[in-house]
This record gives sequence, structure tokens and C-alpha cells, in this order.
Amino acid sequence: MAATLRNFEPYIRYCRFLVMPRGAEEFTDTDDGVVIEYGEIRCRVMGHGGVLCGHKVGTRGALVTHVIKQHGLEVAHSDNEGRPSNIYLREVKEWYTNMMMEHDRQVAAETRAA
Repeated sequence: MAATLRNFEPYIRYCRFLVMPRGAEEFTDTDDGVVIEYGEIRCRVMGHGGVLCGHKVGTRGALVTHVIKQHGLEVAHSDNEGRPSNIYLREVKEWYTNMMMEHDRQVAAETRAA
């Protein structure tokens, strides 16, 4: 687990989920390859039937390997792999917060509809 995210509640929830959070979007694709976020451990490659792969691994590095070997995609190089800047960490934390808020929103909507 990324040490700088270790005590960040949205990231902890993301890591503990057995499945992909609802509303998660596929990896952003750039000219350099797909973007895998700092600390990310779930594959967001779109598979058959419009469903994300969702394969869970232990580290971002293992996820990079999975995406390259299993999906044949290139992964964009990250400038913040070692010790990320505080600005970068704020952006990453916002990304995890937004993902988990969307999950919670969708779960609440499904609960109301049931």
C-alpha cells in the first residue's frame, strides 16, 4: 500500500472492497498509454460487455504488469512513483475521494430504488 495514503479513509475503503467501486471509470488513455493512479491496485480496463476488468493486485507495480501482460496496453510513465509531491498527493487523494463518493451515491440511489 502506498505509504502516503495508508491512513487516508477513501483509499482504505477502496483497498478493502472485494469488487470494483460502483461508478469507477476506465483508465484514462493518453498518447503515452493508460494512466494508472498512485497506489491503484484494481484494473480499470474495459472488458467484454462494457464491464471493467476489476482484477485486484497488491501494488501499483503489479497492476502495471497486469495491464501490460494481460491486456496488451502501454502504461504512461509516472513522474511521481517514488516519493510524490504534496501537490500530486492532494490530486490523488481528491481522485480517491471522488471515486468513493460516486460509489456511495450510486449505492444510496440503488437502496432508495429497492
